Amino acid sequence: MSDYESPRRLRIERDPDRARLEANEETVTAVGVQMPSGVIYIEWRREAFEPGDRSEGLVHSRYENVEDAVQATAGNVVFEDD
Repeated sequence: MSDYESPRRLRIERDPDRARLEANEETVTAVGVQMPSGVIYIEWRREAFEPGDRSEGLVHSRYENVEDAVQATAGNVVFEDD
């Protein structure tokens, strides 16, 4: 039995009422993990954004907790492992 918690997989789902960028048919804007400390790391999905709103390379973000991630991403955090 392990004496530490495993990271929790998650996705960020677009909230059309709060999103600042034009929506397309993709609803999952990012995927990531929440570490046992509560910190969240995500990788944004380029295909979830219109071509003019996409970065050319990968973009990663870090948030201190779920509330910060919800506010900053204008989306909803959905845990895959729950």
